[in-house]
Amino acid sequence: MIDQLLRDLVNRVVEPGEGYDRARKAFAILLREHMRAMGFVVREIGGIYVNRNHKGDPNARLFV
Repeated sequence: MIDQLLRDLVNRVVEPGEGYDRARKAFAILLREHMRAMGFVVREIGGIYVNRNHKGDPNARLFV
C-alpha cells in the first residue's frame, strides 16, 4: 500500500507554485509507516514455532 502511495506523491501533495515542504513531510510519514510495518515483518521471517507443552508432559520442550 505504501508503494502505491509513493507513486506520484509529489503531484498529489504539491500544488503548482508551492514548495516541496508538504511532499517532504508526506514522504517522512510514509517512510516512518514503512519502517514500522517492516518491524513486524522481520520478526516473522523463517516462520513461527509454537510449542504446546502441558504440565507433566514427559516430552515437553524447554522454554527458551
